[in-house]
Amino acid sequence: MISVEKRKQEHIEICLRKDVNFTKTNGFEKYDFVHNALCDFDFSDIDLSCEFFGKQLKAPIVISSITGGCEEAERINLNLATAAQKLGIAMSCGSQKAMIKNPECAYTYGIRSVAPDILYLGNIGLDYLKNHENFARVKLALKSIGGDGIFVHLNLAQELSQREGERDFAGSYDDLADFVKFMDEPVLVKEVGAGISSFVAKRLEKAGVAAIDVAGAGGTSWTKVEGFRQKDGSVGRRFGEWGIPTADCLVDCLKSVQTPLIASGGIYDGITACKALAMGASLIGVAGPLLRCANESTETVQKFLENYILEMKICMMLVGCRRLEDLREKNVDILKR
Repeated sequence: MISVEKRKQEHIEICLRKDVNFTKTNGFEKYDFVHNALCDFDFSDIDLSCEFFGKQLKAPIVISSITGGCEEAERINLNLATAAQKLGIAMSCGSQKAMIKNPECAYTYGIRSVAPDILYLGNIGLDYLKNHENFARVKLALKSIGGDGIFVHLNLAQELSQREGERDFAGSYDDLADFVKFMDEPVLVKEVGAGISSFVAKRLEKAGVAAIDVAGAGGTSWTKVEGFRQKDGSVGRRFGEWGIPTADCLVDCLKSVQTPLIASGGIYDGITACKALAMGASLIGVAGPLLRCANESTETVQKFLENYILEMKICMMLVGCRRLEDLREKNVDILKR
């Protein structure tokens, strides 16, 4: 059986060196903003700040779960966290199963020394919650990294593309619902790129989750990643385009649930981010391009995010919105399909 640490290292290398993006788009190209040629406020008036789980963010962005559990992950996570602290945005870590199984790699998740103030979210796979004795281990792991809440990630397509992947998901809904009740901290749920349908979102809301990251198709395809990693990667390649485009997930889930939604999956520019926010997303998640930036330096991460935020502000001015609330309130007037 391949070690978790080795698998994490392979994931990083493949994402950095191979083309693992979906060919299908995230779906936001179907929507266009209506240009407002007559603006009556100053650019400095634009305010992207928001509150999420009691933390004040300077922009509605979360660095989505990327890595943890291997030596290289420490440098990557510190680069990401340092930029997140400077820009006042949120961050989530890679799956903490690696640090629970091997406490010696816990240091790769430790970012509070450089990011004491950010909203920092842990991460665990739903399959690990099948054994309810693991609940306490997860809670301890979250506390040890100074986490403010935790993502439970759903990665069924990825697991089925792995030769060593999980196959038994019987009782998963009850496992999740019990975990939500067990945890004192907020429990969020995210896909890893195949998307959340309205049917699943309704079940997640019933289970009591605090937020849902729809994490749709359009960015990194983790089945493609597994296609490269496995010796016989035919399953990963065959299902490489499996998933619901992010925009479609967001629209359908917004009609079905009241739970706050995070939009991620190929949202790699500020204009697309503003479309998702105008449609009703509470936060935008970004991962793929930030891994490449973090592999270089903190400065590269910060430069990418600063430009991303600048694009968001320009977009807001071009549609006549000072605040995030304005984007949502004017949705019908400024966003057309």
